[in-house]
Amino acid sequence: FAWGIKLFHAFVSESFRPFGLRRKPYIVGGWVAGLLVLLVIAIFADSLSFYQYVFFCAAFDFCIMFADVNADGYTVELSRLESPKQRGRILADGQLCRFTMAGFAGLVQSFLLNGPSTNPPGEGFEWGLTVSQMYWMLFFICAPSLGVSFYFFRERQPGGGEHSDRGRANDSERSDRKREINEDDASSPETSPKSSRSYHDENVTMRKLFGMVWEVMHNVTVLMIMLWSIGFQVLACAPNKVGTIMQGSVIRLSQLQWGIDNIVSYLLLTIGVWIFKSYLRDVNWRWTQLMTTALIAGLNMLWFVPILTDFRNGWFTLMIDGTESLAQGFTQVLISMAVIEIAPVNLEATSYELIISVSNSFIALSSLVWTQLMNPFALADISEENDDSSADTRMAQYTLLISTANIFGALTFIWLFPASKEECAKWKRKGGRSTAAAYATAIFTFVCITYTLTFSVLNMIPTTACLEIVGGDGC
Repeated sequence: FAWGIKLFHAFVSESFRPFGLRRKPYIVGGWVAGLLVLLVIAIFADSLSFYQYVFFCAAFDFCIMFADVNADGYTVELSRLESPKQRGRILADGQLCRFTMAGFAGLVQSFLLNGPSTNPPGEGFEWGLTVSQMYWMLFFICAPSLGVSFYFFRERQPGGGEHSDRGRANDSERSDRKREINEDDASSPETSPKSSRSYHDENVTMRKLFGMVWEVMHNVTVLMIMLWSIGFQVLACAPNKVGTIMQGSVIRLSQLQWGIDNIVSYLLLTIGVWIFKSYLRDVNWRWTQLMTTALIAGLNMLWFVPILTDFRNGWFTLMIDGTESLAQGFTQVLISMAVIEIAPVNLEATSYELIISVSNSFIALSSLVWTQLMNPFALADISEENDDSSADTRMAQYTLLISTANIFGALTFIWLFPASKEECAKWKRKGGRSTAAAYATAIFTFVCITYTLTFSVLNMIPTTACLEIVGGDGC
């Protein structure tokens, strides 16, 4: 739920600057509030009802989003100070750290939360942590490590300066990049001199911020990237629901295997980001998307092995799974690279979340669309008990449909996304100031975020999670 309102967090944090600071109060405050919620869950986990547990998890996410949004904005700020040749390394390094630690957390959870208290009798390990003990461990790991991070965090001055001289670029590169940013913002067709000055105003109010965002929406490039996200998330990254059926209802993975599956997904994300950082930052972004989509479609076809043969090994399916996460990871990195070029100075977090929130909403839409398309193939009720040749044929047909959608989506929508950092900056300059594009982008954003929030809320409630409009089988 909280991921659907990141744009709200961005508006708040870039409008109000406690103690004259832009990022640090929200990053520190978000994590401190999150740690307090973790502490509550750790104390009461064993006695919480399902709804109470969901509420506290949502509260934790809400607090952390303040830190996450401002970390996104801070990353864009620092990336804009990189030289053109190096631009994107800070972004990729951040993603590498994120996915590596997420994978490590999954590894810890898979082994430490796989004991008698979290498994049916006779399954899992002989010893393991309870849910409460797991949250206590998280609290005592996060609290001291965050304290060290907060100490070394350096706030940057509005408009591109820094309170500290820490940074990747040398002084001359940083100076040239600042000049490039300021000239680009001042000469950009979608901003008037008045609005350009507003971007550098330290006393930005909510009203001014809305006006600044409205100016950004006038650029056709923003709308094109949002339209691209429809095709890429819904078609090129279409999820193969047969994988969930095979793993959950036919092969029936153990809890340990589910945990390892999660780790494999993050491992693929980490490898993908490392490959992008090391070899693909300066490669045509469209070719990167095509190569990623081809990989997804190819690995997707490997589901034919457990579907059409007797080789139904749970560990083998872990090698196939995770391709959706790989694609979404590439998508997020590419969008982030584009935002570095598009975002006006001092509007980094809002510009980032404006585009990312719309893109993320299509992940939910993609899940809904492809869940509903399971119905013509009668896949919902397939299990180990009724899995026959007819069921296998239907699963194979659905898998082929998904791979076809992957390739079709990439080839059709790839032209709406810039091919490089240079082309993205060029699109921004030539994007013009279109009122029609602004209204289309605003409506597009409102509909997408409203749908995502509705989808999330209805899915959290058992009595409405079965509705077809949120991907259920019908109530």
